[in-house]
Amino acid sequence: MTTTLGVLGAGGFIGGRMVELLAADERFTTVAIGRSASKQLPLGAIARQADAQDGESLTQVLTDCQVAVYCLAGNPSFVRKNASRVYQAAVAAGVKRFVYLSSAVVHGQNPAVNTDERSPIRANHAIAYNNAKVKAERSLLAQRAGTKTEVVIVRPGIVWGPKSSWVAAFANAIADGVAYQADHGQGICNSVYVDNLVHGLILATITPGIDREAFVVGDAETVTWADLYRPIAQAMGADFDALPNVETATFRPSFKENLKETLRGMRGIGTLLSAIQERRQQARTTRPRPVLAPLNRELADLYRCQWHLPIAKAADQLAYQPPVSFADGCVKTVEWLNTSTPDALGHH
Repeated sequence: MTTTLGVLGAGGFIGGRMVELLAADERFTTVAIGRSASKQLPLGAIARQADAQDGESLTQVLTDCQVAVYCLAGNPSFVRKNASRVYQAAVAAGVKRFVYLSSAVVHGQNPAVNTDERSPIRANHAIAYNNAKVKAERSLLAQRAGTKTEVVIVRPGIVWGPKSSWVAAFANAIADGVAYQADHGQGICNSVYVDNLVHGLILATITPGIDREAFVVGDAETVTWADLYRPIAQAMGADFDALPNVETATFRPSFKENLKETLRGMRGIGTLLSAIQERRQQARTTRPRPVLAPLNRELADLYRCQWHLPIAKAADQLAYQPPVSFADGCVKTVEWLNTSTPDALGHH
């Protein structure tokens, strides 16, 4: 007997890869749920359309799903509101378990030494997206108290691999001549190869006795930013160590950046800014090209990180063991870069 599993956000990077891997797994009947019809759906997967902000349509497409995996991404306002809305639809549809793809940023981009899932999370980060993820998790757990639909939370770090925006952005920066390294790439990157993340999400759907639990998932190895970026630079014909270096210790966020994050985190103004951003996105005929941003607060904290978030809890309770080594992930990523068309990297 198979489990019918709905993947919400099937048109995105993580959701799309999950559908690809699930379609080949005989344990599941895969329902790919997105705003628009998928043009390249794997054989065996079922396509269903629904607007993530339309509870009624979501309930309809989830009705025969035993499990729903939330892989939707968006701005802070979307994150704060939408997980709760989709969970309500899952409850109405009779879904047994709701797996929420959160983020390790609930612990901050530069988590303190010894941080793990037992560490308290707070909603007063300087970055609005972090706070939105914290509030989404809290909202889901609060809603769970009055329902029969279980909630399991998965917290990945930097999700990389073929089609990753992190990979494409750095490759584009090399091509544009604007790439740089920070602290000589020695900061720890809490990386997770996309297939390892999908493996963790699948385990979160089938493992009994984990209701209301949160799990950090990542690569087995301790990876630096130089480890991640060096193969990408080499694939693009550049020497990572020859790139200009910036020191994060001297970085200070500008008044404009601080103001922007404050406004993004405010309910009324944040919602308005999100609506404007969404209208601009809908007006585009193509997706924006991934680009490496100049050093900002988020990147500075990521690049100076000195703590590898442990995956011990996932290993213990989910039997999580990353199936793809970091070295093999680099090979697959470089192969993708070497065979990618300009369009795949966002060149239109």
